[in-house]
Amino acid sequence: MNKINQYGEKMITSISNKKIKDLKKLKENKNIRKYKKYLAEGKHLVEEALGANVVEEIIIAENFSDEGLLSNFTGEVTSVSESIMKSITETITTQGIIGVCRIEEKSLDLTKYNKVLILDRVQDPGNLGTIIRTADAFAFDCIILG
Repeated sequence: MNKINQYGEKMITSISNKKIKDLKKLKENKNIRKYKKYLAEGKHLVEEALGANVVEEIIIAENFSDEGLLSNFTGEVTSVSESIMKSITETITTQGIIGVCRIEEKSLDLTKYNKVLILDRVQDPGNLGTIIRTADAFAFDCIILG
């Protein structure tokens, strides 16, 4: 028997659903690179991704309060139970919304810059802030984060 959400749509309640299995794959870096997709969790990140026009699908929990976030989205919206939402997300307390986003290939013409600093896997935000301020002091005009 299918459960119906507050919008009158069918809701996924099975952890063995193919779509749920595919979404869970996007929690691993190798699959993010393979499928060129990632998950944006929470209202703010989904809103930013919508603004960047990279959201392909939105997953909402059964008790998600829309607040107009979905009003202009024309893609697929999938409703899931709370337990399914918790199994997909990385956060302890879910906000009830996930955006499935595509990774867009972008190119950067480095010849436009005089001094370029390339950083990869900087884990401490404090260190990153110090590096950026130091780069600015030494007149770097481009910083690339991996």
